[in-house]
Amino acid sequence: MDAEDLADDLHSLSFASTTTTTKRSTSFSSETTTVTPSTSSHFLHAPIPNAKPHAPSSDPCASFIHRTRPLALSHLRFTRRLGSGDMSAVYLAEPKEEGGGAVFAAKVMEKEDLARRNKEGRAKTEREILEMLDHPFLPTLYASIHAPKWLCFLTPFCPGGDLHVLRQRFPNKRFLESAVRPLHLKMVESFQPKRKRKKKQKLRSGPAFVAEPMNVRSMSFVGTHEYLAPEIVSGEGHGSPVDWWTLGIFMFELFYGVTPFKGMDHELTLANIVARALEFPKEPACSGAMKDLISQLLVKDPGKRLGSLMGASAIKQHSFFDGVNWALLRCTTPPFLPSPNAKAVYDDDHHTSPDIFVDSY
Repeated sequence: MDAEDLADDLHSLSFASTTTTTKRSTSFSSETTTVTPSTSSHFLHAPIPNAKPHAPSSDPCASFIHRTRPLALSHLRFTRRLGSGDMSAVYLAEPKEEGGGAVFAAKVMEKEDLARRNKEGRAKTEREILEMLDHPFLPTLYASIHAPKWLCFLTPFCPGGDLHVLRQRFPNKRFLESAVRPLHLKMVESFQPKRKRKKKQKLRSGPAFVAEPMNVRSMSFVGTHEYLAPEIVSGEGHGSPVDWWTLGIFMFELFYGVTPFKGMDHELTLANIVARALEFPKEPACSGAMKDLISQLLVKDPGKRLGSLMGASAIKQHSFFDGVNWALLRCTTPPFLPSPNAKAVYDDDHHTSPDIFVDSY
C-alpha cells in the first residue's frame, strides 16, 4: 500500500487498537499501562522499558497519553504527511479531542507489508531502541499502537525538520565548520554506548547510528551503506567502535557535502570502505583539528579507532572541542529555536511539500 492509500485509510479510522505505553518519569506517575496485542507477531512483544528521568513533567504529549487509556489510532487526527520511508509513512498527528497542545510524529507501518518483506525484525529493533533512549538530545517513543492492520510509533514532532533536508538548501550542500562543531557537541554527548546484554541498533536521519553494547560483537546491522564501518562490511562482527566510525563519516559529510567512500554503486562503496585510504578534498579547507579528529575516527582498525578504548571521553578531550564545558552543554540555549507550533511551521512554503523523504523519526 502506498502512502496516499495509507493516508486515505487513516482518515477513516474507527477501529479499536491496543497500545504499549512507554514508562516516563513525569509529575503524573511512573506507572506503565501495557495492553497485550491481539496479534501473535513476535516483534510486538517487547520488554517494558525503564523510567526516563529526562522526560519533562510539563510535556503535553506525555500528559495526553497518560489520560487516554487505552490509546487507539482512532483517538488521533492525522493532519499532514511529513514524508515516507522504506517501510513506513510519517504523519503529523494530534488528538481529536483537546490535547493541551500535544502533537506527534506518527510513524505508521502496515503489518502485512512488514511480514511480506521480512521487516518485522527491523521494526522490532527500531521500537526497542526508541524505548531505550533517554537523553534530552534524542527522540524517544511515547507509545506504540497496535491495530489489526497497522503498527504506529508515536514520537516527538521536531518542527526544525530533517537535518539532511536542511543541508540540501545550503550552498554546495554543506555546512560551515562553525556549524559542524556544535552539531557534533550534541552527538558526542548523546552517543555513549551502554553495557547491555541485548544488541541494539538504530537508524536515524540517514546515518546508521548504532547503540551497540560494549564488549558484544554483532553480525547484523541496520543502516545505510555509506556509513557502515569496515568491520561490518567484512563480516568480522562489530562492537561499540562502529559508533565512532559513523560519527566520523557524518562529520565529513556535513562539512564536504559528500561521504568519503561513496562509489558508483553499493558494491563499490563497500569496497572503498574496506580498502580505500581516506582522502580530504582540497576545498573547502578545514582546520587541522577537524581533519585530525575525522582521521582518528575513520581508522579502519576498530581497535585503534579513537573512542574504542575510552569511549566518548576520548572524543571529548580532542583539541577540536577545546573550550567546551561539557558539564553545562545540556543547559546551553541553541542559537535558533524553531516554532513549537506545528501549523505555523508547515504553513511555511519551505515545508509544504508532501514528498520530502523522511526515513525515520
